[in-house]
Amino acid sequence: MRPICFRTEYTQVPAMHISNAFRKATTLVSAVVLLAFLGGLFDANSMAQTASPSACPNSTVADAWGPEFAVEAKTFFLALQHVVKENDKKGFAALVQYPLKVYGAGTFEIRTPAEMTRKYASIITPSARQAILDQSSDCLFGNGQGVMAARGRVWFQKQPDGKMKIITLNIIHLKQ
Repeated sequence: MRPICFRTEYTQVPAMHISNAFRKATTLVSAVVLLAFLGGLFDANSMAQTASPSACPNSTVADAWGPEFAVEAKTFFLALQHVVKENDKKGFAALVQYPLKVYGAGTFEIRTPAEMTRKYASIITPSARQAILDQSSDCLFGNGQGVMAARGRVWFQKQPDGKMKIITLNIIHLKQ
């Protein structure tokens, strides 16, 4: 029996000349496709921040931090919702890690629970209150920075002492 041999032949193909106009057009199309894709991702993430169970398939906290942390985050958020619902300023102040950065119409720090209690009404505005209360505790967003709720208005994270605390507030309309 004769061995089977394969012969491969190569042919040279001249390099294709691509005009600068074509390169610019393909770059523009690629950028538009990328932005459309990223826009879809951001829409999906913002949908996860609603109270409607049909719009939120699940919380992402367990994916980012594990199931034990996810349970702690949900429990903490339910406590946060309770103090906001009851308008418990001191209870809210107890859930904060100090100093607390507050972003909105300018950035400022709140250094003590007493200061948080004094400024509570200007920070937890009716719209912020509603966003916190409308948020489903089953639809929290987690990443390497912590847990986000209320469409990004509240971020919280487990502290070195093991307690979950609010680490950042993003206030859209700061009441003066």
